[in-house]
Amino acid sequence: MRKILPILMLLSMLAGCRDRQMIPDDDLKAIISEVYLADCYLREMRSQYDRDTMTILAPVLERYGYTMDQMKHTLYVMSQRKTSSLPRIVDMAVEDYAARLRRYRAGYDISLRWDTLSNRMATLELMLDSLKARDTSDFAKTRFEMPIYRTGIYTITMSYKIDSADRNKNYLIKYTLSDTMGRSPKNNGSVWLGRMGRKSLSTSDIKIDADKYNRMSVDFLAVAAGRLINQPIVDIDTMSVTYRPPIEKARQMNYQRYFGLFNQDTVKFKVYETEKDSSALRPPFRVPYAVSGHKSRP
Repeated sequence: MRKILPILMLLSMLAGCRDRQMIPDDDLKAIISEVYLADCYLREMRSQYDRDTMTILAPVLERYGYTMDQMKHTLYVMSQRKTSSLPRIVDMAVEDYAARLRRYRAGYDISLRWDTLSNRMATLELMLDSLKARDTSDFAKTRFEMPIYRTGIYTITMSYKIDSADRNKNYLIKYTLSDTMGRSPKNNGSVWLGRMGRKSLSTSDIKIDADKYNRMSVDFLAVAAGRLINQPIVDIDTMSVTYRPPIEKARQMNYQRYFGLFNQDTVKFKVYETEKDSSALRPPFRVPYAVSGHKSRP
């Protein structure tokens, strides 16, 4: 933030100030802090940021109800004093910026944890299976078809081991998205499986729009055309497909899970103590807890 001080000193030497109202020290500190914050944000978000601090200053001043002339006059008066208070104000702005940065980082961490929790709570397991492939007929057992009802992320996961004695060159996971109504063309994809002679894990996220596709087929173990020449020796201990809704929906579901009870419109609820109700409880109903220190009668 020290680089702002020379710019402010340069601004103080500019002439033509018509408005001679001084900006209070507290507001000046906040203005300097916000200007630096805006400058840092733009430099982070834009790869080619060519705006200087002077350009950012005007809208920040307007937000606080001051003009550029008032800023020039304030800095000019400070520069004429034997002991300028501007370095002290800049130091205060540095502390204010550091405090804001800590709050923003804490808020980001909370948001990140909330999103992680929301995704975990909203994730649904659609299928789970295992298989030992020892014959070409086992390939058909790795094919699964499932309807697509909701837009979101569908994760295809397989934990597997291709035995070192397996002489086939390539295996892959294939998936096909289709629309049984014929509105959208098929969308095919594949993931090649590694041959490392030890257990491996393959995970693929597929973003599916339920308005375009309503069915997905997955071949967890497949080969490219004409590539299978020997009997397979593949152990699959996990084949799974999970669903995760869009993050906005997951956040809403998680919020409702934790705070929905306290976020209801109380107008919808009736307070029976203030009105007669034909559904009033009658014997043999027994109150399951003690009232006013007396146990309920059997």
